[in-house]
Amino acid sequence: MLKVLIVIPCFNEQESILTLVNELSQTTCQFTDYKIDYIVVNDCSTDNTKSLLIQKEVNFLDLPVNLGIGGAMQTGFKYALNQGYD
Repeated sequence: MLKVLIVIPCFNEQESILTLVNELSQTTCQFTDYKIDYIVVNDCSTDNTKSLLIQKEVNFLDLPVNLGIGGAMQTGFKYALNQGYD
């Protein structure tokens, strides 16, 4: 079984991040040949995104400075590598 990580870069997405995570969680349950997880990379959001992620116990990494989409994705890729994802 392959271990797959979906990386979700996020900056000021308080209006939509929980909807996306909920839809993703429902969709990934359909795959049986893969273990699919996700990680939200909060790219130093200035709105309530981080609070919502904590409150709803969403898997996330929190960047202390805004790195942009490239830096957020690279952070997610490094996390995947360090955690043994395929």
